[in-house]
Amino acid sequence: MASYEIFQDGVSIGTSGAATTFDVTSLANFTNYIFTVVATDAAGNPSSASNALNVRTLDNQAPNGVTDLVASGTTASSTVLTWSAVTDNAGVTNYQILNGGAFVANAGTNTTFTVTGLSSLTSYNFTVVAQDAAGNSAVASNIVNVTTLDDIAPEAITDLSASNTTATSTVLSWSAVFD
Repeated sequence: MASYEIFQDGVSIGTSGAATTFDVTSLANFTNYIFTVVATDAAGNPSSASNALNVRTLDNQAPNGVTDLVASGTTASSTVLTWSAVTDNAGVTNYQILNGGAFVANAGTNTTFTVTGLSSLTSYNFTVVAQDAAGNSAVASNIVNVTTLDDIAPEAITDLSASNTTATSTVLSWSAVFD
């Protein structure tokens, strides 16, 4: 063959000479293209167009990051995390929940997640990371600091006593207890 002419979406983008490969550059991220090739012999006779090849470029664009993470309904063992949905060129497929950068759970496409199994009177630093189907991850959201509530009752007082009791008064006393 004398040469091959390459077409992108019906428009000639170059020739490869006698080579049977052609590097196509400057394509857009996550975009569909249709390529065909026409062979031309030394006499200048073109072939019919090749089979049409549909190519979709890869998605390398991360989703937008969550910026409004909040916690509510915190108890001694759980908290509810809520945020607004974010956008991505291919769509967000998961929100990953992290505590101090460590994986906690996947929330799927839900924008509310209840974290359970927390310890009472403990501080946690939650973030959320949006992810798309191509595996691209957004930057971590704002950090939400949560301190779980106290659900441990103090010890019972076991040494309540009275002293200096009179007809109209008494002094009560007991030992300090710990929580």
